[in-house]
Amino acid sequence: MEIQLDKTYPQKPPSVSAEVPYIFNVKWSVKSRLKDLVQQFREHLEKLQEFWSTMEDIDHSLCVTNKKELSRATTCRQIDIGNDCLIMLSINAKDPSSLPECRFMGSGLVVNPVRKLWLRNNKQWMKDKTCS
Repeated sequence: MEIQLDKTYPQKPPSVSAEVPYIFNVKWSVKSRLKDLVQQFREHLEKLQEFWSTMEDIDHSLCVTNKKELSRATTCRQIDIGNDCLIMLSINAKDPSSLPECRFMGSGLVVNPVRKLWLRNNKQWMKDKTCS
């Protein structure tokens, strides 16, 4: 977590940056202190635990192609499903068990049948089921 203080601090909130998928909305008043901001960040990290668990589940269960380029802020995973076909999964960090957005990449001959299967079967998505 990086905190930047402006000249108007403490009248205006500090700005926050961190290697997370999204930054929380800072709750700030003139009476707020930096320790309050740190506590808000801790609460934000707690909310992200399910997201990070989901991403780790994907990383361990599927053939993720670009693992070296990933960070705790990355919400996408490129999955190799064979025959020069890739799926780009985009996970909603605020609702990681929701249906992911999928982009299919590769030859139309290979990708089109997989895309059709996805479109037909994605209605059966179960939020409470993991990928492992």
